[in-house]
Amino acid sequence: MEGGSAGSGGSDSSPSGSGGAQQRELERMAEVLVTGEQLRLRLHEEKVIKDRRHHLKTYPNCFVAKELIDWLIEHKEASDRETAIKLMQKLADRGIIHHVCDEHKEFKDVKLFYRFRKDDGTFPLDNEVKAFMRGQRLYEKLHQ
Repeated sequence: MEGGSAGSGGSDSSPSGSGGAQQRELERMAEVLVTGEQLRLRLHEEKVIKDRRHHLKTYPNCFVAKELIDWLIEHKEASDRETAIKLMQKLADRGIIHHVCDEHKEFKDVKLFYRFRKDDGTFPLDNEVKAFMRGQRLYEKLHQ
């Protein structure tokens, strides 16, 4: 997704060419975006994401990593802590979540605050992602 739009250059019709690789990467990114957004909405509903205080500072719309790992296992979203950490690391690697002060690139199973970038306005919404998210919202409305 970075470095150009999906249809620019390459032979998109060939699954083995660079267009096919780009298409597969877009599909993987879309899958991670959908997973992340569905998780974000559930965590808001379940009040796992909320305003939290630490050293007299309030961090809005965040979650505690250790509590989230517990939640993922309790709700059968992950079979064990290692799997849950890998899932959250994938979201961190894609820029969907981040440490509230951006001090930790690696997702850790400890009492650190993390936040979905969509909740603090730092998610880099390029045109492809904006269109995808509109389609996702429409899909969810149609299937409620």
